Amino acid sequence: MGFLTDLWNQISEFFGIEAVDSIVPEEPPKAYEPVESVTPLPEKPVAEIPVEEIEPLPVEPVSEPTTIGEQGRA
Repeated sequence: MGFLTDLWNQISEFFGIEAVDSIVPEEPPKAYEPVESVTPLPEKPVAEIPVEEIEPLPVEPVSEPTTIGEQGRA
């Protein structure tokens, strides 16, 4: 057993915790598992998509601009 495992066992014995054989996990943590994308990626690289195929974003009307002073009085 390694130094850290022995130290842990001494600490756990002092506090009444069950001793362990090794503090190293049995199996290594799982690597990153890719998740299927919610939004499908474009089939062509973005640089190759003609401008005509790009859908414009919706534009919302903007209220009249105000100054900070008018915002404070409103």
